[in-house]
Formats: sequence, structure tokens, C-alpha cells
Amino acid sequence: MELLVGVLHGEMSVEERAASIEQFKEGIFKVLITTNVCARGIDVSQVTIVINYDPPLLYENPSEPDYDTYLHRIGR
Repeated sequence: MELLVGVLHGEMSVEERAASIEQFKEGIFKVLITTNVCARGIDVSQVTIVINYDPPLLYENPSEPDYDTYLHRIGR
């Protein structure tokens, strides 16, 4: 079984990020691996599962969990 996987991270240009998201929405990529750059602002109704490898941490205090960002990551 071939599984096409897309990536999304902060070192990509805006155009590259948009292309990855569009390919994911179109079903070309079945999996999208992303950094915190995608924590807010993406809504794909076809997504049935989100796996957080690491919980988000507060920028100001990296030893404390960032619950607000976590809620945006998992959706509501």
C-alpha cells in the first residue's frame, strides 16, 4: 500500500504551505505531518483523527503546557 504523506513547517514559503494544505484537502496526501505552524487556522472536515506527538508548551515558559494552543490543535 502506498501512502502519500505531506509536510508543513515554518521553513516553507507561504506558497509551499498553501500547496501542502490544498493537496491534503484534495486527498492527494492521506497524512499531513506538521509543526506548530499549523496549530491554528486550518479546518479540514475530512480529518477524523489528530495525533499530537508532543503537547504544545508556552513560549514564555517552555516547561508549562499551553492549553489554549492544544485546544486549537485538536479542534472543538
